[in-house]
Amino acid sequence: MIRSLVCCLSLGMGVAWGQNPSPNPSPVTRPSTEISNKAKKLPVRPGWRLVDGGWVRPETKISFQELIRVVVEHDTHRIKAQPATRIGPLLRNWRTSVVELEGSDYAWKLSCVGRQWDAFRSEPTDHLQLIAAMDDAVVDRQLRLTLLRISPENTVVQAAIIDRQNVPRSVLLVLSPDTVELAIAPLGESRTDLIFRTRTTWEFIREYPEEARLYLIPLIHRLSGGQMTFLPAAGDVYRVFDDLKPDPDVLEIVRRIIPDLSSPDPVIRERASRELASLKRPGVLAAMRIDRRSLHPEAADRIEAFIQNNTTDSRTSEQLLADDAFLADCLNDPDPRVRHRARVLLSKNNR
Repeated sequence: MIRSLVCCLSLGMGVAWGQNPSPNPSPVTRPSTEISNKAKKLPVRPGWRLVDGGWVRPETKISFQELIRVVVEHDTHRIKAQPATRIGPLLRNWRTSVVELEGSDYAWKLSCVGRQWDAFRSEPTDHLQLIAAMDDAVVDRQLRLTLLRISPENTVVQAAIIDRQNVPRSVLLVLSPDTVELAIAPLGESRTDLIFRTRTTWEFIREYPEEARLYLIPLIHRLSGGQMTFLPAAGDVYRVFDDLKPDPDVLEIVRRIIPDLSSPDPVIRERASRELASLKRPGVLAAMRIDRRSLHPEAADRIEAFIQNNTTDSRTSEQLLADDAFLADCLNDPDPRVRHRARVLLSKNNR
């Protein structure tokens, strides 16, 4: 499915803007040199934006919170269209409106192609479309959103970035009810270099931590207006801050569970593993501080599996401690000791 989306996404600009798609459509984003050269040919008009080669005055400035809502359902993230009342007139009759978006330095084309109302006009279908007018934008090392398309079937998010190899890339994220797909391709080309697929966003973070850190997490964080934060996994936090002690009560519960983890009865073993998992972050800390060398191999393996299920970052502790982004994420940790350590380290790193 994602391959066909990569091939057809560039058609969206022409169709949504009221044009017929050409046999060889332009890509959604273009290299910055072409954009800047085109912009230089036109006189600057303060308060106006360059859109499809001409100057347009945006109708209003909006935020993502006025358009969409990011929620977590069944261990995965969903993006739902939820336009604020004042946005309603901009979406009537499938019209396309040019708007400015908070946090974005280029204009956007807003529409709701495909939206329908029920018989009582009380509830519209989940349709919304935002396409970046990239005429005056520059693609750089910052992950820049270029498209958001919401439909009842899925949500498509596209972004552009210049990667660490200095290659302009297009990043395509597709969130479906039972699938999360991420594709990375050369900017402006229909072919894809890499495709990653899981059932949920949390599973994606676990299986592809590097791609999640570079693309998935920043995209969802941006779309939620900074409200949807991803805590570093407990296994990563507590191996970095390895002197933090577990709650004595939780540690006692883990010790009580351990004999059942190696029970001859598989029903008891599975029940014990579920009970261990229910302890969540405090349980991870307690499990990490238990000396597993003296345990039955089955119990030790199950504890190790519990810790690994709550570990997502493959980098070493030293690398994580030197990463300000990781430490900044730790400022949202529910453990006040973690927040304090992260705050102190950030202040030292930025002196």
